[in-house]
Amino acid sequence: MRLIRRFLLVLLILAVTACQQETANQAPPPPPQVTVIETKAQDVVVPIEFVGQTLGSEDIAIRARVEGFLEGIHFEEGSEVKQGQLLYTLESQPYEAEVAAKMSRLAEAKTMQAKATSDLNRIRPLAERKAVSQSDLDAAVAAYEASQASVAAARARW
Repeated sequence: MRLIRRFLLVLLILAVTACQQETANQAPPPPPQVTVIETKAQDVVVPIEFVGQTLGSEDIAIRARVEGFLEGIHFEEGSEVKQGQLLYTLESQPYEAEVAAKMSRLAEAKTMQAKATSDLNRIRPLAERKAVSQSDLDAAVAAYEASQASVAAARARW
């Protein structure tokens, strides 16, 4: 056991001596690099942001009087527009179909008026000779007047 103690003591002395020699041989670390900045007094603009909303001097609401899909917008928002300037283009197909239908109704009313005029012109001379009854003449006059009203109504819807 003594032998082991001596061995450990020698080992401890060697370790302490080796550590002292190693630290004695090391050079001190170099001084740290330090950067220097010169400060100068100057005015600094601090930006300030505000949340807000801008409105034009005149704001005009544009409302559609007809339904349809937009095909084009012919102005830039916020720009000035002149009276009569084209602003929007709507899909024209439904309106063209409606115009064609109204033209068809007007043509139909004119055809019925032509027939009623023809019938009246045929029945009047016959009624004067008493070849047809007075009720036939009245019916022809009523049909003629109704056809005139139909033509006027079709033109009004145009």
